[in-house]
Amino acid sequence: MVSLLKKLEWNYIVVIYDMDNYGKEGYESLKTRVKNENICIKSSFGIPIDENGAVTSSSLRTFLDDTAQLSVTGAVVFSTAVHIKILLNAASLRLAETSDQISFLFSEGIDLTRSSVRDNNDNVYEPAKGAYVTAPPRSYVNEFESYWKNMFKNISRLVEESETNSWLKNVFSFYSDNNCFPSNDSANPGCNELTQSEIDKIGENNLYTSYAIESASLLAKLLKDVHTVKCSGSDGFCENMKSVIYNEKGFILDKIKDISVDLKKEMPFLPEVLENKTLSFATTADVISDTQYNVYNTRKCLTDDSKFCFVEIGKYLNSSLTLDTSLVRDYHKSSIGKTWPNINRAQCLAGQKCSVCILDDLTKEVLYEDGDIIVAGIIPIYNKDNGDPLGCNGIRTSLSVEIAEAMEFAVKEVNRRIGKYQNIFPGKKIGYAFINSCNQPLVVQSKILELLQKGVLQKDGTFTPISHKLVGWIGAYGSSISLAASQILSKFGYIQIAYASTAAVLSDRNEHPYFMRTCTPDDKQAKAMIKIIQTMQSNYIQVVYSEGTYGEGGRDAIRKEAQLAKICIRNEIVVKEGEVYYQILNKLRVNPSAKIVIMFLRSHVVDLVTSAINEKMDYGEFMFIGSEAWGYRPDQFQEKKKLVGSITLALRMAENDNFTSYLGDLNVYTNTHDPWLREYTEKKFDCYFNTSFDKTSENPCNENLRLTDAPSFKQEIWTPFALNAMLVLLSGTSDAFNELCGSGSPSLCDQFRLKPDTVRNRVLQQTFDIANDGNEIRMFDDNGDGNVGYRIYNIQRSPLDTNVLIYEQVGQSPLDEANFKLETETLVKPDGMVLPAVCPNTKACSECFPNENNTPNDVREISVDGNKTVTTVLGAFVGILTLAVTILVGCILMMKRNRYPDDDTYLDATDPYLTPSDTNRDGNNVYQRSTDSPNNSADSGITVRDTNI
Repeated sequence: MVSLLKKLEWNYIVVIYDMDNYGKEGYESLKTRVKNENICIKSSFGIPIDENGAVTSSSLRTFLDDTAQLSVTGAVVFSTAVHIKILLNAASLRLAETSDQISFLFSEGIDLTRSSVRDNNDNVYEPAKGAYVTAPPRSYVNEFESYWKNMFKNISRLVEESETNSWLKNVFSFYSDNNCFPSNDSANPGCNELTQSEIDKIGENNLYTSYAIESASLLAKLLKDVHTVKCSGSDGFCENMKSVIYNEKGFILDKIKDISVDLKKEMPFLPEVLENKTLSFATTADVISDTQYNVYNTRKCLTDDSKFCFVEIGKYLNSSLTLDTSLVRDYHKSSIGKTWPNINRAQCLAGQKCSVCILDDLTKEVLYEDGDIIVAGIIPIYNKDNGDPLGCNGIRTSLSVEIAEAMEFAVKEVNRRIGKYQNIFPGKKIGYAFINSCNQPLVVQSKILELLQKGVLQKDGTFTPISHKLVGWIGAYGSSISLAASQILSKFGYIQIAYASTAAVLSDRNEHPYFMRTCTPDDKQAKAMIKIIQTMQSNYIQVVYSEGTYGEGGRDAIRKEAQLAKICIRNEIVVKEGEVYYQILNKLRVNPSAKIVIMFLRSHVVDLVTSAINEKMDYGEFMFIGSEAWGYRPDQFQEKKKLVGSITLALRMAENDNFTSYLGDLNVYTNTHDPWLREYTEKKFDCYFNTSFDKTSENPCNENLRLTDAPSFKQEIWTPFALNAMLVLLSGTSDAFNELCGSGSPSLCDQFRLKPDTVRNRVLQQTFDIANDGNEIRMFDDNGDGNVGYRIYNIQRSPLDTNVLIYEQVGQSPLDEANFKLETETLVKPDGMVLPAVCPNTKACSECFPNENNTPNDVREISVDGNKTVTTVLGAFVGILTLAVTILVGCILMMKRNRYPDDDTYLDATDPYLTPSDTNRDGNNVYQRSTDSPNNSADSGITVRDTNI
């Protein structure tokens, strides 16, 4: 039944069931089986039976009304033919009053009897048309059907049979229009035999007719065998046989398991349909059958479209359903019948969000494939919940699922054992277990511990241990997550290779002895950023950074390099996730002369922060230099025209073209292996698939949608780093495995776990063609850090279309600093911006460098490219002019203050007169109001004008 529901794409249903063992067990079994199949049972209804065993249609009608109110269009029914008839009658009465129709899927309890779907006028109930039935294979025993119908035409035979089978009287009365029974008593003959029209109502064989004949044959064979064993050839029902039947049930069951019945030999008058059938049984005493279940559709008969039949449309064989969709007919709101695929799908309706059906545990899923060797991965599939350190939020649309697919692809490539991968763990299947970190340190630590202690949680609630197969870990993405992971993994001696964690603190091998990364640490990026600022002859900047290991580590690296280069960091602004991001702009405006702003933001907040700034900022106010977390992302910046002129750094590895092809072939709609893939795709493309429980988007997804269908698709910046991290880990641990365990070892040996330094050294020495230019270089430096330099990009307007923004490469910063290059002639500045950015007056410079007598009046030399000297001229003139203007504006402001005194009671971080004077231990700025007028502050660009009153 579950296979049929999936084939029909029914995943939003109700269940109606009899309150007996059959109905309850059917419902409970279905509920268990659909739990992990993206099928939601929205509601259920146990059919109430009164003390007389009767069912009233009113209760069923109420439930059907409630079902329609829930916008559910499909019902699964576990009930008997009698109760189904009452249900269909209630559904028909309801259909006469409303257009909300419900489609039905019946269990075998319907018996495939003609009467179960027809009213008292022998008309097929409208709601029964197009219904589906799952039932054992039905065999038509024509001989019995002829015997059965002829009995009701032969009065004397009918009366004779009824003396031993009193049920015949009930059957006759049911089909007789006169509700009577004949008699051989000439004085009281009763009624006549059934008319032909009455006999036609009897219809075809019941579903279980052939099974009843087979059971009778089996029982006869069983009794015959028991008699042979227990009665020693004597005739009759001997005492030993009685004793066995009454007292030795186990003996009977054992006999059934051993029995094999050739019906043709056992029945002298065998029906034709059973001639070639042999019955045998499994150890469970269940019959062994090739075809377990068939699927039927209540539709117009194939041979006579004026009538309705139960037409076989599919078979469930060896755990696989084959459905002939050309035979499917659906009469849901259609009298002529809809054909596949235009049939009713019991699904969450367009425009709705069926929240109760959205599984909240997808964040806990593991992308898992078993193997002889296992590699684990850590990926931020979902965002973190800022209000709960153990909570997760919505799925991420970048740097999440694509990274998981890249790591999976790498494992699959190695398992193919082609070319350079043929000697990596030869003869062994490599498996994987990827967990979602939610960008939460506590979440990732708890999941790591569960994976190591228990294993991978399976759908049936059991755990599959993997720690004895685990060779290493890939991840994490964020530095704070890698830090949290390393605190556990290093204690167990596991190699951990991060693909995007750049914080300098992770270079400490005393604290993180087995941590490695394919990316380059932030201290080298900070050098490149400061070099860019020097090249633009500037020395007065602000820094915006994310709270946490990544942002704070970047800030510290910038502080260090700026101090060495005599560059003033006028303001540092910490960004907490979830805050009002446009407030950042207000804080920057406190120091407008510090118009170059370095941004060390976590990747997933870059878009949010830059969008808020772009919305509120004036053209040319600030020039931003973004870290590699901003990097190269042209798609996200097409509408951010005010950010033209921004500079970003990006660590770039060559893309793997085979992975792009792999993504292009990945069928999102049919893929069920990756638990996050479908939700990710729907969010990324702002659409919904038919079987989604969130259809609030206005756009249905194309069933053939591929991840590469995005306009101008390019792999995400960190994808090659994750893919290569997986390849280098597998290559290095394979070498270590051969050395420590021997290539012929069937599994990981103790030495592999006991000598992590050997494993690390083997991984450290691996070489790869990082640039895809045919030259293999070491993936890591001697410390285990990445060996990749930076590309420098500038956001510019396309020369072909000024409405299109492009990322133009304007330089590079290799790890050997001597080859730094910034093409200033091609560099585009923000609209209307005048550079350089230098401290505007004596006070500003003295606050930056309190121990030095440095002012803008001084002639200062700034090293550029290692051999250029730029002399600042006219400094004295500018200083004197600035001082004069400052005194003049200060006098005006003092006059205004005397007329309109300030209210100093409230302090607001957005007040342009406030500057951060310190930071608390959480990294938050502490603000104080300046006692000077704004034009007497160290850095003020505020123009004071009189207002007419």
